[in-house]
Amino acid sequence: MEDDEEETEIIMSFLIFLIGIIGSWYHNKYLIKELSMNDNDKRAQDRAIWMRSLCHEPTCISQLRLNTKTFSKLCNILYDEGGLVATNNVTIQEIVALFLHILGHDQKNSTIKTIFVRSGETISRQFHTVLRAVLKIGKLLVKQQRDGIYLERDAERWKWFSNAIGALDGTFVDLTVPVEVKSKYRNRKVALSTNVLGVCDANLKFLYVLPGWEGSASDARVLRDALQRPNFLKVCRDKYYLVDAGYTNGPGFLAPYRATRYHLNEWRGNTPTNYKELYNIRHSSARNAIERTFGLLKKRWAILRTASFYDLKTQIRIINACCILHNFVRGEIPKDPLLDEVDRELENREIEDYADKMSLNNKMKSGATTSANKARFMLPDKRAWGGTSSNSDTSAGAHFEALKNKKQSYVSWNKEMDGHLAKVLTDQMVQGNKCDGDTWKPQALQAAVAYLNSTLHLTLTKDNIKNKLKNWKKYFSVVSDIQTRQSGFTWDEERKMIVVTSDEWSAWTTYVESHPDAKGLHNKTIDNWDDIVLLCGKDRATGQGAENFEDGAEAMDEEEENEVNSAPTMQPRLLLFKSLWLARRKKEEKPSGIEIHEVVSKIPGLTSNEIFTVVRKSMNGDVEEYKLLKDLPDEKKRDWVNFLINS
Repeated sequence: MEDDEEETEIIMSFLIFLIGIIGSWYHNKYLIKELSMNDNDKRAQDRAIWMRSLCHEPTCISQLRLNTKTFSKLCNILYDEGGLVATNNVTIQEIVALFLHILGHDQKNSTIKTIFVRSGETISRQFHTVLRAVLKIGKLLVKQQRDGIYLERDAERWKWFSNAIGALDGTFVDLTVPVEVKSKYRNRKVALSTNVLGVCDANLKFLYVLPGWEGSASDARVLRDALQRPNFLKVCRDKYYLVDAGYTNGPGFLAPYRATRYHLNEWRGNTPTNYKELYNIRHSSARNAIERTFGLLKKRWAILRTASFYDLKTQIRIINACCILHNFVRGEIPKDPLLDEVDRELENREIEDYADKMSLNNKMKSGATTSANKARFMLPDKRAWGGTSSNSDTSAGAHFEALKNKKQSYVSWNKEMDGHLAKVLTDQMVQGNKCDGDTWKPQALQAAVAYLNSTLHLTLTKDNIKNKLKNWKKYFSVVSDIQTRQSGFTWDEERKMIVVTSDEWSAWTTYVESHPDAKGLHNKTIDNWDDIVLLCGKDRATGQGAENFEDGAEAMDEEEENEVNSAPTMQPRLLLFKSLWLARRKKEEKPSGIEIHEVVSKIPGLTSNEIFTVVRKSMNGDVEEYKLLKDLPDEKKRDWVNFLINS
C-alpha cells in the first residue's frame, strides 16, 4: 500500500512538472504575441477615441475649423468628385480630418503623429493625397462668375457698382524658401513671401486665385501674368473689377481717385466734402470685400499666417487648397462667426501706406473718364459739396518756378518731385517698359520727363532722371547689403533707416571705408524707400512657381505618374499594380452631372426633358462622347443631342 502511495506521488510530481513546462511554452509562444497585438489594438483604440471626439460639434469646430455637418459633406465631395478613396488601414474621414487639422493649426508631422497615432510616412503620404483631391474639386467651387445674390448689408455696399464682377487685390503669404532664391521672395516689408492675387465677389467667395509669384513682384505684374496665362482671369465686356491704387485704372479695372481720402479708417467721424471723396468712400466700402475675404481665409487656416515647413511647390498648392476650402465653407456657413472677428480687426488695424502702390490712374484717359463718370453718377451736383471739376495735380511752388525755362545738369530734388517720378515710373513698369535687368526703356524715361515737366513746370532731361535713379539704386544696394549680410547693423523698417548706435560707430566707419556708397546713410530716413524697392530692385521675380488650382492638380497627377515610371527599386508586381490603378483612376475621371448640365443647358432650343435626358446619358456614357459634345461648334451640338436622344 505504501509503495502504491509513493508511486502515485511520483506520478503527480511528474505531471505537475510537465504542466509547468507546457505552461511556460504556451506563455512564450502565445501570450507574448497576444500582448504585442494588444499594443496595436491600443493604437487603434486611441485613434478611434480621437475620431469619436470629432463627432462633438465644439471639438470638430476647434480642431478642424468646420462643423460636423460641413465636415461630413466635404468628405463626400472629395470621394465623389476628388477621387479620394479609403484603404484597408485608413478611412476617408480620418485622412480628411488629418489634412484639415494641419491647415487649421499649422502642425508639424511630429505633432500630428501623436494626435492621430500614425507614422510620419503615413501622415505625409495621406496629406498629399487629400491635397490633390482638394485641388481637383476646385473647378466646382472656384468659378469666375458672380452669384448675384447678396446679403442685405453687402447689397447696400455694392448697389453703386452694378456692373462690378468683384474686388481684386494682392496679399502676401509667408513662405519657407531655399537660400539661393531668398532675394526673389523678399517683399517690400523684408519678409520672405509669395504675392497672391485674389479676386472675390460680394459674398466673399474667391472667383480667381493665383499664388506663387515671388514676393518681390509688384501687384501689377502678377495681374498682367494672370491675364495672359492659359487659365487666365477673364475680363468681361462692360464689366469691371474694383481695384485699389496699386493697379492701373482702365477698361475692366476701376480704381479710386488718388490724392483723396480712401480707406474706411480715414472716414471715422468725417463726411465727404466733394464728389471725389463720396466716390472713394463708396468704392472703398465695396472693395473692402477682398480685404475681408483674405482676412477670413487667414483667420480660419493658420498655416497661411506663418511660413510652413513643406517644400516650395507644396506651400503654393496649400494656398490654393485653402482658398478652395474657404469657398466651400462660405457656401455651407454664410453667417460665419469668424467674420465678426475679422471685421473688428480690420476696423482697428493701422491704415496701410499705399504710396508705394500708387500708379498713374488719372493720367490714363479711359480710366479717368470711367472714375469721373461713376463719381458724377453718384453725386450729379458737385458744387453742392464744394467740389471742383479740375483733375489736375497741385501746382508746384516757388521752388519749381525758379527752375522754369532753365535747363540744368544738376537738379535739387524734393519729396514732391520724388513722388511724381515714382508714380510715373510705376505706371511705365506696369506697361512693361522696365527691362528684365535693372534698366528702363527709352520711352519710360521720356514719359517721366514729359510728365514731371508738364505737371511741375520744370525743364528736366533724361540725364536728370537717370541721375536720380542712380541715387535710388545706391540706396537700395546699401540697404539690401545691410539686410542680407551679417553686417552687425540694423534696418528699421518702421522708420526706414539704417540704425547705427554710438557703440557701433567705429564698426560703421570701417564699413563705410569698404562700402563708400553707405556714407551719410546712417540714421537717415529714406522717405520713399518702398518706391525704391519697387522700382530699383533688380527684377528678380520670374513667376515660374505661379500656379492656380487647375495647374496644381494636373502637376500632381503628372508627378505621381513620373514617380511610378522612374521607380527602379519598386517590386515588379507592386509597380504593375500602381500603374494599372493610375490608369483606371484616370479613365474613371468623368465630368460631374453639374458640369454636363452647364454645357447642355446652353444649347438653344432644348426642352428641360431633353436636357436631363442628355445629361443622364452622358453621365452613364463614355467620357469621349461628352468631350465631343463640348468641343463641337454650336450649330452642330443640336444634331449630336438629337442623335443621343434617339440612340
